[in-house]
Amino acid sequence: HLMRGEIFEIEGHRIFTFGGGESLDKEIRIEQQRWWRTELPSPNEMAIGAANLDECAGQIDYILTHEPPSLVKSAMLLRSGDADHVNKLNGFFEEIGKFCTYKQWYFGSLHEDRRITPRHACVFNKIIPINEYTYSPKVAEQLTFFTENMEEKPTVKKKRSLIKK
Repeated sequence: HLMRGEIFEIEGHRIFTFGGGESLDKEIRIEQQRWWRTELPSPNEMAIGAANLDECAGQIDYILTHEPPSLVKSAMLLRSGDADHVNKLNGFFEEIGKFCTYKQWYFGSLHEDRRITPRHACVFNKIIPINEYTYSPKVAEQLTFFTENMEEKPTVKKKRSLIKK
């Protein structure tokens, strides 16, 4: 069990993990069996994650989450014709994506096995080696993007903090 907001060093890779999401159909689920009040992370858990990322200046190899950043989720939902529903966790992840330098972001909440952008992969049933979807310019040329708003961030960043002061 990899805890929310922690950074793990595994086989030389720095991995940020952050589980949790929001069940849109929670009103028809049974609490403590198919739905939990703590499924959506608390502000304190998000603050801990932000502090851990600040400690390493956002230098991460891989990000593993249940939910994707808001722009990625919106693009996937628009493509499939589903209603767009982003929450505070998707917004938090959007900020993480702007702050961090990373090779790949893996998430699974949308139940597909598909590369979304050069750095975002939705994983559901398929087991893949962690470096299979590593970003490269050649891969970027081969991908079709769903929206012009999903441009990848530059690799050179100004150093800033995720924690509001």
